[in-house]
Amino acid sequence: MDVNTPIEGDGYRGDGKSKTNRPRSVGQACRRINEACRDGRKLNQYVMNMKVNLFCRFVLTLGGDHSLAMGTISAALAADPETCVIWVDAHGDINTPDSTESGNIHGMPVAFLADLDSVRETPGFDWLEYGCLKPERIAFVGLRDVDPDEQLVLKVNLLPTHCNLH
Repeated sequence: MDVNTPIEGDGYRGDGKSKTNRPRSVGQACRRINEACRDGRKLNQYVMNMKVNLFCRFVLTLGGDHSLAMGTISAALAADPETCVIWVDAHGDINTPDSTESGNIHGMPVAFLADLDSVRETPGFDWLEYGCLKPERIAFVGLRDVDPDEQLVLKVNLLPTHCNLH
């Protein structure tokens, strides 16, 4: 799966087209990861239909750029809307296109999954089921470097945090 090639003409927010950096390229990469996860789910369903004894249904996803979590988490929630997420990170990654200072989507995946503010206006994510992650289905662990706007979102939405925020 090639997710390294940016889409031509997909620029930074300074180009006047978007408040985010390379949204179409990031959206396409996340869509491809979502599709790969859904294909993997089909394999798991096949194995379960063969009556193989499975001891648990637990998925652990580790990744580098957190924007990719939009692909993996949305696929998990499509399989089971009752899925819970434990977000282990120093950052909340719950900025929106309106609140971000950098424009980098890797600081926004939770906002996209939870359908906060203006995320639907971002090009490249028409495949995403916005709002698939409900606030009662996520807990944050390890937060220590959270932007002021992110702190407000966490507080307003009463999202559980286990962290070193002051």
